[in-house]
Parts: sequence; C-alpha cells; structure tokens
Amino acid sequence: MTYEGWQSAHNWSHSVTLCSMRKASSRLLNSVISMVNLPRLLRACWTAARTLLRSLILSMLSPLVLAYHKDWWTVREQGHATAQSIWGRLATACFERHLSLQGSWIGRQATFAGPPCFPHGIRGIFISNEAKIGHNCVLFQHTMIVSTQLLDSKRRGAPVIGDNVYLSCGSMVIGAVKVGEGCRLGTNVVVHT
Repeated sequence: MTYEGWQSAHNWSHSVTLCSMRKASSRLLNSVISMVNLPRLLRACWTAARTLLRSLILSMLSPLVLAYHKDWWTVREQGHATAQSIWGRLATACFERHLSLQGSWIGRQATFAGPPCFPHGIRGIFISNEAKIGHNCVLFQHTMIVSTQLLDSKRRGAPVIGDNVYLSCGSMVIGAVKVGEGCRLGTNVVVHT
C-alpha cells in the first residue's frame, strides 16, 4: 500500500469514527434529556456552578483576609463584630473555610472570654454553639467541647470551661459539665460528669 492509499484509508476510517461518535453522543444526550427533567438538571448545574464559584472566590480572598488581620482568630472576632456587613460575612466565610480545610468546627454562638491558644493550629477541634470558654485556654488538636441534647441525658446542655484550662490532644468535654479554673486534662480524657 502506498502512502497516499494509506492516508486516504486512514482519513476514511477517521471520518467514520467521528460520525459514529457524533451520532452516539447525540443519542446519549437525547436519552438523558428525555429521562431527566430539564429544569431540575439546570437547577442542579446552577447549584454546582454557584458552589464552585463561591469556593474559588473564597480561596482567592482568604489569603488577603488573613494578611489583613494577621491571624485566624482575629478574622473570627472581626466577622462576629461586623456580622451584618459584607466585610463581616466575608470574614466569617473565610474563617469557616479555613476551619473546614483543617477538619474543625467552632460554632458561631460559642463564647470565648479571650482568644484561646492553639499550639498546633486549629486541627480537628470541635466546639459546639452553646459552649462557654474562659481566658487563656490551651486547646490542642482533636479537642472536642460538645453539648448534649438527648432528652433523657442527665447532663443535658453545653460545657463551661474556666480560665487557664489546658485541654490536651484528643480530650473531650461532653454535656453540661463545668471544668474549673486551672484544670489540666490529659491526652484522650473524656469528661462527662
């Protein structure tokens, strides 16, 4: 077979392949449109696009917000202080994005008497909405301060942590428990009474 003959055979097989691919893709698209409600499909696409756009905007603005405030805790406090303004909502959104990237969650209504110390960063820390935390608390990674909402629980409610409390790695305070001033909870301690 000559080069010209090979090339014409190749072009013919290529055009047949493209034609069959076009037919198959249009058949697939028609079947998808007939199977799925088009407004629902468009709504799902819009929701996904909006979520992606929000994530991209926050990923670009988070370093700027952090550079302006110097640390993430100040970003949280600024977000709470100016919650109704656009700047406050942006600061809160950036802080919550940072928490989710670190695998953490701190409730918006959790009250802190002063900024806590996170020696290893805010990694794996969970603090419920109703928790109250005193001055100069040290919270290591994977610390949980959680409320109990079970109706039959003896300690229903949220914990109250005193001043100068040291919560080591993996320590958990569960329910309506008061941890006194200056307490030190060791690694993987569970306090529920």
